[in-house]
Amino acid sequence: MRAVLFDMDGTIADTSRGVFRCLGKVFDAMDIKVPEGFSLRKCIGPPLSYTFPVYFGLDREDTARAEKLFRQEYYASGVYECELFEGMKECVAEVKRRGYFTTVASSKPEVMCQKILKQFGIEELFDVVAGADPERHIDTKEEVLYDLFGRISDIKKEDMLLVGDSIFDAEGAKNTGIKCLAVEYGFGDADDMVKSGAVGKVGTTAEIPDAVDEYLKKRGD
Repeated sequence: MRAVLFDMDGTIADTSRGVFRCLGKVFDAMDIKVPEGFSLRKCIGPPLSYTFPVYFGLDREDTARAEKLFRQEYYASGVYECELFEGMKECVAEVKRRGYFTTVASSKPEVMCQKILKQFGIEELFDVVAGADPERHIDTKEEVLYDLFGRISDIKKEDMLLVGDSIFDAEGAKNTGIKCLAVEYGFGDADDMVKSGAVGKVGTTAEIPDAVDEYLKKRGD
């Protein structure tokens, strides 16, 4: 069995509208100044525990407060302010039709991933949904992947491919011993991902199934 692991934000769905609005609420509440020229697109992908201290200089206490404020707003309504990337439903269905085990592997909270999948009626296309879980101290992409590996332990790492849009996906895959395929339509830089170890890149969702075959199916065939 071979498995395709899909990142959520920037790969399956464009979640920017809800994320940007909820970040704005936090900035207003905490009087956080966004650095001049800073693109909020950088905030799509990494966990909040990285975003607030690294991009906005918050200390541990303020980061915890910012995370709480963000999640309150995002859980209430922001999570629904998103849309699937064009052709994503058909893409996952085709990957599944070709015999691959399909999962979500996201640093977004797992419950939020499930809400998004259910909103668009595609939850049944995924065999496993893995995401962040603060109560279990699962936060980074690496931690999410290791948790997922435990759930699909019968599948070898060399038979897995993570499809993602950010450097966090490429580095998370490399650090946990699996392959990564970069998508150019998301929020990160696909070229930087390739430099960090991604096996290749695609420009559209329609290209993903064939790329999956190229990097997985040829193994051992």
